[in-house]
Amino acid sequence: MRPDWADEQIWADFLANRRKKGLTNTATAFRKFLADIDRLTDAAWPPGRLLEAITARGWGALYPSIKDDDDEQRSGRRPQRVGRNDRSDDAHGPSIGAALDWLNDSGPH
Repeated sequence: MRPDWADEQIWADFLANRRKKGLTNTATAFRKFLADIDRLTDAAWPPGRLLEAITARGWGALYPSIKDDDDEQRSGRRPQRVGRNDRSDDAHGPSIGAALDWLNDSGPH
């Protein structure tokens, strides 16, 4: 059932990922996988590249975020993660820490 665009070793590794995760390799699963590949394929992301990227991550299926994750890695960017104490005073008002200081000191001095 290996697609003609799939490298033999990468396809074998992908199927091994699926088995390791307890996912089935049925005709229905294969059709769904091919539909997902078809939906996400474009000039920058041909099917073989998509398969290689998901296999290298140990995934057993294709998720749309694969393109975003790989583009961030290639550009050296990291996704911005903001914790509740990481908010800047300019953009979101006082931080939680500043608000607690204000409450503990009975207001600003």
